[in-house]
Amino acid sequence: YTAEEMAQDYITRGVYDAIVRIQGSASMTEADFFGYQTTMPDPVTGQMRIVWADGQYTEAFRLASQGKKVIAIFDEIKQVSPRILSPMLTSMVKLSDGKIYLRTGRALTSTDGVAAMEELTADPMNFRIIATANEGAGYQSADMSIALEDRFMKYHQQMSAAEFQRIVKSYVDVWRAPGVGCLPEVATTQLVKLRSEQQKAAQTGALAAQDVSVFSIRTISRILANSGGTVEGMLAAAFAMVFQHCEQNHNGKAIETQEAKHIELLNACIGPGVLKNDHSLYTIS
Repeated sequence: YTAEEMAQDYITRGVYDAIVRIQGSASMTEADFFGYQTTMPDPVTGQMRIVWADGQYTEAFRLASQGKKVIAIFDEIKQVSPRILSPMLTSMVKLSDGKIYLRTGRALTSTDGVAAMEELTADPMNFRIIATANEGAGYQSADMSIALEDRFMKYHQQMSAAEFQRIVKSYVDVWRAPGVGCLPEVATTQLVKLRSEQQKAAQTGALAAQDVSVFSIRTISRILANSGGTVEGMLAAAFAMVFQHCEQNHNGKAIETQEAKHIELLNACIGPGVLKNDHSLYTIS
């Protein structure tokens, strides 16, 4: 949220021209990150031809190499394998000519069977990266290399209750706008109370480790996005999120006590007076 707000502010003030979002995950591959060859029909002849598709990081760097001022928001960078990120390190080092370089892996031409590989060049002032990572083992699959981590200025944001409420309210207000949704103002209080009760339950052992079980800003934004602008929809969307916030047993099922606790809290914080007779709303698949 903070990274997005910062980037949008830079765009609004004309400091930067474009935002490119890179979604990190444990399943990210080199192709996702840097790019890959694929095929598509020629627009003139219709015949299939081999073309290059930029990965998320290359897309951002290419814009910078074209003179655009670019902010790349790299979400959940610590979920990505260090092996994939290692070439990123060299592209963040300014060389003696004052430029930064990225070898994309794209073959441009060949001489005697040896391919000439594409290397993008950019002014470092045109390229900024804001990388984000949540705390806790539930969010982190790999440790960044010390060398890469040292390329970033680090900022640790502790989420206060007041800040959490302000952010949630900003999301809820979107779904209170005419023609968008009809969420009541109390929806903010309901979601803030839910998170507070989840934290208490995690601390007492009724839920999984706190960083796994407590609904984050991201989870709540998804709940609201899937709510359709109604409290009924918000409750149903919250139930759909329960499984991923519970620990799983050896059969891949949510631990029943944790699942039941989540449902209890959802009913207590959001559920009163909401379609109590609609049992489908309370069914977790």
